[in-house]
Order: sequence, then structure tokens, then C-alpha cells
Amino acid sequence: MMTVITEVNAQKSRNSFTPVLKNAIGKEVTPDRTMMKSKLTYCMLLLCAALTMQPLMADSHYDSSGRNRGRSQKDSSGNTSYYDGSGRYQGRADNDGRGGSRYYDSSGRYSGRSESDGRGGSRYYDSSGRYTGRAESDGRGGARYYDSSGRYQGRAESDGRGGMRYYDASGRYQGNKRP
Repeated sequence: MMTVITEVNAQKSRNSFTPVLKNAIGKEVTPDRTMMKSKLTYCMLLLCAALTMQPLMADSHYDSSGRNRGRSQKDSSGNTSYYDGSGRYQGRADNDGRGGSRYYDSSGRYSGRSESDGRGGSRYYDSSGRYTGRAESDGRGGARYYDSSGRYQGRAESDGRGGMRYYDASGRYQGNKRP
């Protein structure tokens, strides 16, 4: 028996599309082995499903010299995400008034965030560019330590977790010690 597909939609999960098929009377049809005999058939169904998804609306922003200064992108729910000229996520504005921003240092490393509800945090790096710690608005945080040779020595967290690494005189790793 042959099933005639009259409608192809999609359900979007985290990183993929799942085809939703309907027959002539509007009943959902689960793809069976007969329908999926070839990868081409399945790919065509996925393509049709993807094409039915509501597209994101994006605007690019340029300065007077024509350099890309960023873009904003609105999804089907009316939420807007913002990106800088390098494509890094800068923040969001939800259609219900909530939002947040992200910040980067002069080397392009993520350095912090702030949320419309007052939450936020910062990241810290040493002069060699190594991550050295974080501080959150709720009081949580942590630090990382390095020896004079630049080897990772350990970490300490505000909740008491952490540990230290030990090396011998030749610089070979010898083990960990946890609190």
C-alpha cells in the first residue's frame, strides 16, 4: 500500500530537524522502511522539513567605512540575539523584557556577563593569557594557580573544592592533593 504525503513540516530539536509527515486526511504518518528505502528519500524529506521552518530574521550593521560592526537576529518568538563584527555572541533581548550581555577583553577572550535580573560574573587572565579565575555576582568564584614555569599548579573554589599538583625537581608531574 502506498502512502501519499501531502504535507511535510518539521520539529526542530537542539541541532537537527525531524520531519513531520501528514497524509491526505491530515493524519501524522511515521516514516517506515518502505518510505526510507534510500538515503535520498530521507534527505529529501529533511530538506522539505527544513524549508518549512520559520526563518530567522537577521540584520547586519556596518560603519561608514563598510566594516561589519555586528548583526542582530530575531527568532520566531520575537527574541533578539546580538553578535559583534567578529561573530561573537554579545547578548540577547527577550520579547518579555529580560536580557543579558557578554563582554570580551582586548584579546577577544570572554571576560564577563551581566543579566537584566542582576546576575553576572567576570573572568580573569594573567599577563600570559592564562585563565586565572572567576567571580560571580552570587559570591561564588574560583582561582587557578601556575608556577614560575607556567605549569598549572591547582585551583581553589569558593565552595572549598580544589586541589594542587606536584612536580619533581625535573618538572615531571608527581600527583595531585585535594583538600
